[in-house]
Amino acid sequence: MAAQTFIFSKAGEAELARLARLRTLYVFDFDGTLSPAGPGGLPTRPSLSLRRATQALCDRADVLLISAHPLAELVPVLGFSPRWTFGCHGIEGSELDEAVLAECRAVTEGWLGPLRRALETLPGGDAVRIENRGLALALNYRLAAPRRSMGERLAQACRALEPAPRLHDANWVIHVLPPASPAKDETIRRLAAREGYDAVLFAGDDATDEAVFASAPADWLTVRVGRFPDSAARYHVYKSEEMVMLLQAITRRIGMR
Repeated sequence: MAAQTFIFSKAGEAELARLARLRTLYVFDFDGTLSPAGPGGLPTRPSLSLRRATQALCDRADVLLISAHPLAELVPVLGFSPRWTFGCHGIEGSELDEAVLAECRAVTEGWLGPLRRALETLPGGDAVRIENRGLALALNYRLAAPRRSMGERLAQACRALEPAPRLHDANWVIHVLPPASPAKDETIRRLAAREGYDAVLFAGDDATDEAVFASAPADWLTVRVGRFPDSAARYHVYKSEEMVMLLQAITRRIGMR
């Protein structure tokens, strides 16, 4: 896998300039990318500088925000107004057919009983919190000890669910997604095609975003927060605080068109 390049390198600056000349959809993950991942299972309000920088971009370009949180929890803490905001990994807000949404709700509800029973039999299972997000579940095991082995046992319990879920484990949370729900990269592609965008920028920070990085077409600009040798992202910033700089750089280049 090719090494990632710092987004503020000569090559990265050229890519940002290229996207500014096109009709580009700017897509951002929320937790860990635009806001610190909150330990309590609720979204955390971004910093004032981040809110201002994101709103400045929203005023000039089309922005899509995707979060694992449901919209009812997410929207009140944002402090900026993207053109699109999708919750529950892109399931909520993305204009999916109502039959698909109903199936996701029913499957999610049906998993609760088996998972609660599984936690009762797992040593230390009382330290795991099941977060019912309506269209998906999240198993938060940040307080479990040892966390790594708990994550492995939880994943095994999830694989026994019916129907079999899609699983993403990131930052000590296992996201349990209904099989009928679209993957995040599929959601972005569908929106980009429907609206006729020429290019896409996607920035994310964890394992749930790697599928987007790995499947992105060559003309997409993908940015990971933090430098990870095994990431499929083409570019990176070193830390989340640099996202303000990236947002400002994008907005500045759009203003130079």
